[in-house]
Amino acid sequence: MEQADIGDLKSPGGNPMRVRLPPPAFINITSTSMFPLLAILFLQILLALFLAALVVFIFYALIVGFRNGAPFVRSRKNKRAAMLALARIKKDETAMDLGSGDGTLLIEAARVGAHGVGVEINPFLVWYSRLRARINGLERRITVQKGNFHDFPIGNADVVFIYLLTKTNASLRKKFERELKPSARVVANDFPVTGWQPTETRDGVFLYYPPGRET
Repeated sequence: MEQADIGDLKSPGGNPMRVRLPPPAFINITSTSMFPLLAILFLQILLALFLAALVVFIFYALIVGFRNGAPFVRSRKNKRAAMLALARIKKDETAMDLGSGDGTLLIEAARVGAHGVGVEINPFLVWYSRLRARINGLERRITVQKGNFHDFPIGNADVVFIYLLTKTNASLRKKFERELKPSARVVANDFPVTGWQPTETRDGVFLYYPPGRET
């Protein structure tokens, strides 16, 4: 490219002098220089998606959780041990967790021989529970359904685990008495079932045989 000519100038001696400037520089955008910009844009999109997912998760975990029985709170290890001990699960029995959260109790029940069935309203926790079951090689022994446990059939359950608020347990009492088989057990963590007398308690965990059922 030819140099730009800005005209004639005079030297200190009075002789004409022509000055030529270098050609104008052009910005050369290459794939290498674009990579940082694309990376930043990609990270911003990921951050936006993460924040949106977090908002939805909190909405389900707190607002929807409270409205449908209880927010998601994982049972402590000693509580889970007490629940499993009181349940006295036999091989191939069906253990149902109403409000199954992240599936931890279902996984532990499956490891002692149960077929775990979870009901969870939070779609993120449903996905996460299924993923955990697969990672632990228990996908054939654990089923997690998205739904409201008030409407979920429980007639085939041998054991029902609940970690719900007292008022929610009370609202489920008639459902238990109506749908559960005679030998079924209900194991409640922290919050008792109003109107029932526990057969056994351990570390704040209550074992019930619904009234009129065999023990």
